[in-house]
Amino acid sequence: MDVSKMNRRQFLQLAGAASGVAILAACAPAAQPTTAPAGEATTAPASGEATTAPTEAAAAAPAGNVKLQIMWRSDPNEVPMIDELLPAFTKKSGVAIEKIVAPWDEYETKLMSMYAGGIAPDIYGTGGTNPYIERFYRGMVLALDPFVEKEGDEFTQDFWPVALNTFKRGGKMVALTFTICVSGMWINQTRWEEAGVPLPPTDWSQKWTWEEMIEAAHKLTKTDSSGK
Repeated sequence: MDVSKMNRRQFLQLAGAASGVAILAACAPAAQPTTAPAGEATTAPASGEATTAPTEAAAAAPAGNVKLQIMWRSDPNEVPMIDELLPAFTKKSGVAIEKIVAPWDEYETKLMSMYAGGIAPDIYGTGGTNPYIERFYRGMVLALDPFVEKEGDEFTQDFWPVALNTFKRGGKMVALTFTICVSGMWINQTRWEEAGVPLPPTDWSQKWTWEEMIEAAHKLTKTDSSGK
C-alpha cells in the first residue's frame, strides 16, 4: 500500500485489527462525554466517523484538535505496518493518533482495566470473535453498519463475503475482519496407507464429511487386548 496516497477507506481497513476491529461506544457516564475522544471524532474521516456515538451531542472540533486512540497487540509482524500507516493518516487527515501497544499475555487485562476506568480506546484489535460479540451485546462496542454502508461498495468489495459475515450477529456488523486464520489438518500418509484407509480427497469438488473422518479415525486407532 502506498501510504502517501492512503485514503479514508484504506484506513478503515487498517483499523480492522487482527481478527477484527471494535469501535467503542463511550463507556464513561453520559454526563462526562469529555472522558472519551469519540465525541470529538465527528469530523474525522474513516475511523473517526466510526466513533460517533457520544451519549450527548458534542460540538464539532477542528480536525487539528481531534485525537483518537488505537490499541494494538505488540506483534513484531504488525507493529511496523501500524507505525508506517498511522503517521500517513494523520498527515492526510489532521487527526492525531495515539497508539497503545500491549503484549498478548497482558492485552485483555489492560483493555478491561481501561474499560473499567472509563478510558477505553476508540479502536482496538485482538484475536477471535467471542470477545467482540459479548461486548457488543453488553453495549460496549458500536455496530459498524452505518459507517460501512456510507463507504459503499468501494469499501466492501475489498472483503470476501465470509470475512464480512464473520463478525455479523443479529444482522449487525460487530467488527471488521483484518485477517482470518484458517486451521488445517495434517495426516501421516504412511500410517493411512499401512492401515488401508483411503486418503482424504485432494479435489475440492469431492466432499469429505465429518462422518467419514470419524470412520477413518476409528480404523487408524490401535488398541491392545483390553480394547484400550
